[in-house]
Amino acid sequence: MCLQKVRIAVFCIGLVFFFSCRPSHVLLSPYPDRIETIEGFASLKLIGAEGYSRSKFSFFFSIPDKGKIEAFDLLGRTIYQIIIDKERAFLVVPSKKVYWESTEERIIDTFIGARLAMSEVICFLIGKWDYLREKGKDKSQDLWDIKKDNEGRVVEGRKQGMSFTVSGYIEGTGMIRSLDFKNRFQKGTLKVLGIDFNSPAKKSHFSMSFIKDFEEKSWEEIQKIINHEN
Repeated sequence: MCLQKVRIAVFCIGLVFFFSCRPSHVLLSPYPDRIETIEGFASLKLIGAEGYSRSKFSFFFSIPDKGKIEAFDLLGRTIYQIIIDKERAFLVVPSKKVYWESTEERIIDTFIGARLAMSEVICFLIGKWDYLREKGKDKSQDLWDIKKDNEGRVVEGRKQGMSFTVSGYIEGTGMIRSLDFKNRFQKGTLKVLGIDFNSPAKKSHFSMSFIKDFEEKSWEEIQKIINHEN
């Protein structure tokens, strides 16, 4: 038991050392002319009627229709994963071997408190609403009333039920470093800690092999499990 406590203490010290000593650069590679994948880390703070929560998460998106978000607790352990592969979307709790399958928008709603498509989450991360086009028309941009400053940077946006204001940019770019958002039920802050482009996608990023070994649950059951994990 004592050895286990020592290991946990060492891990926590190492985690603090990592975040305090890592380079301050947020943009880990130049913004490319063509985006194929986006990878990085960010933090999310939410304040609502049920209280206050704060988490860190990693993300990997393969343009245009695959994505993975992994949320961690304070010790760096996975709380849950969101996996989107074309028309299918899952919220997975690996530690309990359970998952919930639903629509892309409903799955993301459980994460950020707003019904957003994956393309809109990507727009938040890179600060551009005109890069994902389908047949000459950007679905995400059509839904939003976007305002820009004199330098062409996005400063705020609004659509039915949600609004955001940019509170910081990555130095030397128009990319969003942090933004404050609110909807009918809560408000929050999204902050990008590090972002990289066009790293090769691995099969493990979007693997759905868990389906044969994990038990499918309803959202209500999954919510209880996540709240307990937190």
